[in-house]
Amino acid sequence: MAEEERNNEEGDLELDGAAKSSKKKLIIIIVAAVLGLAVIIGGTVGLTLMLVGGGSDAQPAGEEAAAEEVVVPKDAVYIPVKTMTVNFADKGAAQFLQVDISIMTYDAELIDLIKAHMPVIRNDMLNMLGAQTFKDVSTPDGKEALRTKLLLIVQKILQEQEAREGIEAIYFTKIIMQ
Repeated sequence: MAEEERNNEEGDLELDGAAKSSKKKLIIIIVAAVLGLAVIIGGTVGLTLMLVGGGSDAQPAGEEAAAEEVVVPKDAVYIPVKTMTVNFADKGAAQFLQVDISIMTYDAELIDLIKAHMPVIRNDMLNMLGAQTFKDVSTPDGKEALRTKLLLIVQKILQEQEAREGIEAIYFTKIIMQ
């Protein structure tokens, strides 16, 4: 009988050792899982902050609020202007100038205002275009200067009529000189 008790005690010791070993393995697995999860979460947060701009070159606290107020530009809106044909002021190599123009803005609310004032816009553009000479608009610099003058005309009309700004550019979609 004493031998059986000794065998039972040795068996219990073996079971206790196996139980302790499996508990240690379980604790190691849990700790490893928690550390792995912490590394993943930390990496995700760090990467997110870096992509958003909160990395080492982050703005001071006072400027963060101002940065949040910055509005991301909307999609550009193009308003076509009907084809305009004018005689050149001089009777040189070409006699006619024909242009198609588009007005560009990021403010969709301006579409209706531009259309409402289109007769005034076209009138002032036609008067300015009719004062041009072939030499004025035959070079790339001349075309760019013409584009700038047309932009200023539209901006001035919108400011005078509606006290609004928001016309960003004028683009030629067609220019013919004959």
